[in-house]
Amino acid sequence: MFRSAGEKFCFASKVILSRPSNHIGQYKKHASHGTCASRKEKEHPKIIHDNHEDYKQLAAIITPALHNSSKRSKHVPNKKAFDNACLKGRFSYFNKEGNVASLSVGVFDGIKNITSFEDICANVPDGEGGRKTSTIPFNFGYYEVQASGRGKMFLSLGEEGGPYFDFPYYELEFVVTGTGENYEIEAMDSFQVAGVKLANQLVAPRWTKIAEE
Repeated sequence: MFRSAGEKFCFASKVILSRPSNHIGQYKKHASHGTCASRKEKEHPKIIHDNHEDYKQLAAIITPALHNSSKRSKHVPNKKAFDNACLKGRFSYFNKEGNVASLSVGVFDGIKNITSFEDICANVPDGEGGRKTSTIPFNFGYYEVQASGRGKMFLSLGEEGGPYFDFPYYELEFVVTGTGENYEIEAMDSFQVAGVKLANQLVAPRWTKIAEE
């Protein structure tokens, strides 16, 4: 039968202290006022000469019982699904698909906004057989996290008049791939929604949490 830590303490105390000691002891009648005994007066042996072996056994029973009790009482938040609050902190952005690579760093605020997103730095073909580095300015962004762990991001990128400056914005579908405690999102894989102003180029950035904010 399962006993709590307190019950194990009481049971162990009764068993060990009730055994006859190998040492000559003096005994005294006293009233028990502890939580382990009833409020009626009982006769318990008061051991003057310590029986070290008995107390070693008592400690061996009590210590693991209290340790297990502290584990069971540890507070665990009762979160049942993902939401916008799960996505909070500084994340790296890295995309390497086909002949293009790009990277950046951005902050998700735990509400719905993407802030402090650095301009996206991309390594792309220069059209003459070589490579060049180009920068895509970030203007603003927001996100939506679904209960299942999927979600969407919407980013305004580039200069006014560019393909992603105004609505429809640069849109990404993402899925959570790594979590911490209480559904905290730590990693995501994503791809740009097909058919939105980018022909013949797969964009599939990976997001990894790198710091709290």
